[in-house]
Amino acid sequence: MDGTAVSFNGINRMKHTQQIGTLITVTLLLTAATAATADSMECNGNLVSSGDSQSTVLENCGEPTSRNGDQWTYQFEGSLSKIVTFGGGAVLTITDGNFPGFQNTPFENQP
Repeated sequence: MDGTAVSFNGINRMKHTQQIGTLITVTLLLTAATAATADSMECNGNLVSSGDSQSTVLENCGEPTSRNGDQWTYQFEGSLSKIVTFGGGAVLTITDGNFPGFQNTPFENQP
């Protein structure tokens, strides 16, 4: 082998390493983006997904724990609450809320 072949192989390895790094970065970003917003949720053994009507959600999941306009919150025992947001009578998004009893309040300075 001469120096040219080694140098050429080194460039190929460097490109391959960069491609793997880019793939890992994209995968992590996509995973993080989908963690907060789900396309569906399961309740009472039924699946509710984006695009489902309000009547379908009520039929499959029952009455929500609370309603705030087009945002319905479902609290399932032992898990994060699910916030279902509607637009035009259909599910737009399903996002994770809080564990029961947990308040999203800023930390206050303690004296």
